[in-house]
Amino acid sequence: MVTLLTGVTALKKRVQHPTVHEWKDRGRFYWFFRYRHDEVLPDGSIKTTRKFHTIGPSRGEGAMSRKEANAVRDDFPAPTRPEAAVAARAPETAPAPGDILFGKLAELWGTDYVEKLAAG
Repeated sequence: MVTLLTGVTALKKRVQHPTVHEWKDRGRFYWFFRYRHDEVLPDGSIKTTRKFHTIGPSRGEGAMSRKEANAVRDDFPAPTRPEAAVAARAPETAPAPGDILFGKLAELWGTDYVEKLAAG
């Protein structure tokens, strides 16, 4: 994390451009790359893990060239730290405007606004 001149803490943006490698596993050749995956834990900290992503075959029928494998890698959506933090704080499902009953809304307003105004 970085503290900006304004005193606000911001997450460092990581630029990922992993290298595409060729690998032979159990008699078949394929392209793959590894990338960093950021996951926000319940306590608010971020856990970074290395993930493995298989692109496709590198030899034989339906094989991809290294250039094609690099193009697939560039289109892969690996989330960055700021994106992971925003996704973790986003509400699971936002209620539709018609889902909230007026009585419940008035009750929330009464407990959150009126009672706090009277107490303070």
